[in-house]
Amino acid sequence: MNRSVSAAGIDAIAPRLKNLVNNLFGQVGGGVQAGPQKITMAGVPAVRFRAAGTDNGSRIGATLVFAFDGTSEYFVDCEHTPANTAEVERACNQVVGSFQVGRAAQP
Repeated sequence: MNRSVSAAGIDAIAPRLKNLVNNLFGQVGGGVQAGPQKITMAGVPAVRFRAAGTDNGSRIGATLVFAFDGTSEYFVDCEHTPANTAEVERACNQVVGSFQVGRAAQP
């Protein structure tokens, strides 16, 4: 990122992220179903979206999380078919909940 994103500043970029997700899933006949929802991931500010679309004739759902640590962006994309929703959502929640940002050692 060319500028730092803080917890207070995440509101300013959330609409652009929503447009990004809508454009991405718009290509597969869908869009954002929910979000942006402000959360934290690894103690840094994040936003979560739920989206849906169709890929090769199959309905897909997704949870997308964008997290920001200053000028670093972390992105989690968990996609699933309707039959695998519960399993993938549990795994996605585990990834988001256990994700850690490593810090460089200070001299």
